[in-house]
Amino acid sequence: MLMQDEVKKFIYSALKSSFWNLLFGGRILKVIRDALNRYLPPNAHQLVAGKLHVIITRVRDCRSVTVSEFASREDLIQALICSCFIPLYFGLLPPMYRGVRYVDGEIGMWRASFVSRTTITVSAFAGEYDICPKDSPAAFLTFQISDCILQISKRNFCRLLYIFHIPTNQVLEQYFACGYQDTVSFLKRLSK
Repeated sequence: MLMQDEVKKFIYSALKSSFWNLLFGGRILKVIRDALNRYLPPNAHQLVAGKLHVIITRVRDCRSVTVSEFASREDLIQALICSCFIPLYFGLLPPMYRGVRYVDGEIGMWRASFVSRTTITVSAFAGEYDICPKDSPAAFLTFQISDCILQISKRNFCRLLYIFHIPTNQVLEQYFACGYQDTVSFLKRLSK
């Protein structure tokens, strides 16, 4: 738990300390890269090999690519950075992974069915994902992305606004605690 608190403190202070956070995307990718460089063990790429599958979208043809083997720790970090890159929000020039430009994996998933019975879907927004916030079941509208359904609700709209304006540490703590609990609940359901 101590490491987890240290990582959160590092990220919160890095996000809070810059004027650039007021602009779209701010320094968020740099903060993520710095946190990964600081806290991932030297053999992280070996520890996750074959277990972590990162889905990224190749820019030139908008095809989703899954990466689960990483040549080095930096290779893993670069794949994760590409998987976080939202075009326009984080900038105009997407990051490169193994010499090719990639963006967030969700963008290309509509073109191919990556979701199977063994895929664990995760979202920061409420919907029909394995791990996600649980809003009111009475969502009146939904939006389908690939094989997952996103709820159109007041709380999801608030979550979307926080993408453009970083919330207070108290709100971040609340989201972290809820995300942690959603994950624990999923793992309990999975083990039954």
